[in-house]
Formats: sequence, C-alpha cells, structure tokens
Amino acid sequence: MLIEQLREITYLSIIIRVCVAVAIGGIIGLERGMKNQPAGSRTYMVVCLGSCVVMMTNQYIYHVFQTGDPTRLGAQVVSGIGFYEGAVVAGITVLLIMTIFRKFDSLVQRKLKYMRLYINFDSTNALNAFMEQCKQEDITVNDAQITKFKGKDHSEVIAMLAVKSRIKMEHSGMIACFAKMDGIKYIEEI
Repeated sequence: MLIEQLREITYLSIIIRVCVAVAIGGIIGLERGMKNQPAGSRTYMVVCLGSCVVMMTNQYIYHVFQTGDPTRLGAQVVSGIGFYEGAVVAGITVLLIMTIFRKFDSLVQRKLKYMRLYINFDSTNALNAFMEQCKQEDITVNDAQITKFKGKDHSEVIAMLAVKSRIKMEHSGMIACFAKMDGIKYIEEI
C-alpha cells in the first residue's frame, strides 16, 4: 500500500523521495571523502537531489499532460547534470545544503586517516626530523611537494604533504603536536 502511494506525486512521496536522494548522495559522498577523493558528501547530495527533482518533474509532466516520453528527462540528467546546478534553484539548494551539512562534513573530516598539510620548515634538517617523527608515529607520506628557498641570512623549506595514519586521528591534536617540533615555523591543514 505504501509503495503504491509513493509511486504517485503527492506531498508525502515528494518529501520521502527527496530525503532518500539526499541520504544516498551523502552516503556516496561520505565513502569518497573517506578515500580522500575530491568530491565529497555535499557535492553528491546536491547531484542526487537534482536528479530526484528532474525525475519527479518528468513524472508530473507525463501524468498531467499525457504526452511525451517518460524516460526523456531521465536520459538528459546524465548529460545535463552540470547545467542544472548553475540554475537559480540549484544555487539556492547548494547554499542550503552547504550551510546545513558543513558542520557534519567537518566532523567527519577531522577524524579521517588522511590529512593534507602545508608546513614551513626553517631547514632541511627540520624536514628530515619531521619525516622521522612521522615514521615513528606510523604515519606515511603519500604525496609531497617540497620547495627550498635560500636567502642571504637563512633558508627555509615549504612542504605540502598528504599524510595517512594507520588509525583515525584527531587532526587538530596531530597538528598541535607537530607544531611543537623544533624547526617548524608554520603548519596548517589544507
């Protein structure tokens, strides 16, 4: 009985469909975020929400006007997914979702095994000491971009590092621990 009611376009079915679409998008995005992929939960929530709205619009047009192909708009979702996000309605949706789920996303990101760091070292020795500390803490460096600057009176090393811990870590605590090391002038998560 409930399944039959959800097939029709009613206020209840719209609310349930939208909530399910946002939840599924969040789950997909959460999985990608945990693997340190670029598009996260908020992006996938918006994409799934937009696809849901397009399909409900298509269903409404087909039933009310008794014309057209019920799969036509669905096929266009695949090719037009980038366009509808630029529309005003999607812009408002993006703003709402980004605002509402920002806290959730930051809570999840703070406890992940992955972290990207920007670090300013005062010497290559400080960089070497940092790498040794990472090895002792069982933290691997997956990606590194290192630039060395040499001046008349001093030299410094700028490093952008992608690090991974074997266990979930509190990012702010890890950064505070690294910041106390000798030779680190500045450190932040990026």
